[in-house]
Amino acid sequence: MHGNAFYSYQQYCILKISGEDSRSYLQGQLTNDIMLVDEEHSQLSGYCNPKGRLLALFRIFQFQNDLFLCFPDDIKDAVIKRLRMFVMMSKVTLEDISDQYSLTGLSGENVSLQLGMQDLEDNQSRAFQNGLMISLNKKLHQFIYFASNADSEQFLASQQDLNELNTQQWHSALIESGLADIFHATQDSFIPQMLNLHQLNAINFKKGCYTGQEVVARMHYLGKLKRLMYHIQWPAEDTPPLPGTPIYSPQSNSGQGAGKIVLAAPREDGMIHALAVLETKIVEADAVYLDAAFKCKASVLTLPYSIELPQ
Repeated sequence: MHGNAFYSYQQYCILKISGEDSRSYLQGQLTNDIMLVDEEHSQLSGYCNPKGRLLALFRIFQFQNDLFLCFPDDIKDAVIKRLRMFVMMSKVTLEDISDQYSLTGLSGENVSLQLGMQDLEDNQSRAFQNGLMISLNKKLHQFIYFASNADSEQFLASQQDLNELNTQQWHSALIESGLADIFHATQDSFIPQMLNLHQLNAINFKKGCYTGQEVVARMHYLGKLKRLMYHIQWPAEDTPPLPGTPIYSPQSNSGQGAGKIVLAAPREDGMIHALAVLETKIVEADAVYLDAAFKCKASVLTLPYSIELPQ
């Protein structure tokens, strides 16, 4: 979409989790099975409150025997404070290393070929030039490179013909991939399945207990999910709506509203597109609107993975 390009993650926290109890500690906090993370496998994992509502969505990976969690900076203080509450007597250390290490987003087929990463499946990772290369989406050739600030600078200096993307352009790429984030405005808004985490291998239903697990499991085995995350677009007439912006529909009578924006960005074709959690019935009725007057209508696009309601 943007050729061969890179994006510097400036507004993301990188949290290092170390200590001999780090895995058992995280296992009791997250939706995914932390025991499956190693230097060749990263994962997405949700962090819920006791009601099963997401407080954060982490990208988790291992590098040099330590675990790292990456998430938006605007929820950093609240998330770290809550994580530390549950350390208690465990031998675990949490350290914000965002000023020492960098995340660099990469996209483009030539980038994939030049780096020799074209065989990496989604979420797989590989040690690379003193850092770690993580595949976000194999089909769309999207990666994250993690390394120290000095190694990241050296890596970028060695690359040729890379365009630098701004935040909205990188968000646009993530929207194409159907990869969400949780920001301050959307904390406590969604259960994991509403962000399609059951389709992104970000929930493990066999791992055992974690905070919010009862709600998440009950929805999977017994519930009927009435909201999912969709890819939508509409003609650009203003700036993209912020995360948490409400969606409207004449077909909705829910006290929670018809839906919410998860992430939105402009596209080069003059459209705005977004990931939005919507009532499934308003999508089926083709009645998704950006305004309460029902004048700005959005159309629903396909995602690169199927959306299936839990049975």
